[in-house]
Amino acid sequence: MSIPSHSFFIDSADLAMAPSLPAGAVSVTAADLPEAARPLLDHERGMTATLEAAWDERMALEVLDAHEVGECLARTVLLYGADSGRPVELGRIVIHLPSLPESIHEPVRGGILPFGTLLAQAGVAFRSRPDGFFRIPASAPDLAALPALAGCAGELFGRTGRVTRLDGTLLAEVTEILTALPARD
Repeated sequence: MSIPSHSFFIDSADLAMAPSLPAGAVSVTAADLPEAARPLLDHERGMTATLEAAWDERMALEVLDAHEVGECLARTVLLYGADSGRPVELGRIVIHLPSLPESIHEPVRGGILPFGTLLAQAGVAFRSRPDGFFRIPASAPDLAALPALAGCAGELFGRTGRVTRLDGTLLAEVTEILTALPARD
């Protein structure tokens, strides 16, 4: 897939920088998040497992863009329901490879499974702590250019954060945008 060069997508000059708010995003508090989005964003669990529980299906990964420079792998990814094909999260992640077990370096580089799934499979205890929350129009240029998000309308919600080992060792920095919300009972 050809990715437009907008600020949400990664270029090699960007790798030293942590993911940040995409163009058009506005910071909000956790209390400002819609009720359906809050439990998916305001937590310290892995995002992949949180989405799998909310959607009651395994998440699959599509890597939209990736660059490796030095000891960091930066990529833009789409998480979608493995059975439904429904895109549920757009993410930008900068992974600090030296902090990971050597055994998962190649699977992480390969981009076949979500990062949180690989950490769990390797037995790495971690938390995904939000640094902040935001809202962004689905029509923002960084998002509207993606065919997978063509059906999105209105406002989307997301978070920036850090994935760390329980001892605080930084594993990754993330920006995550929910592209769909599960129906509430």
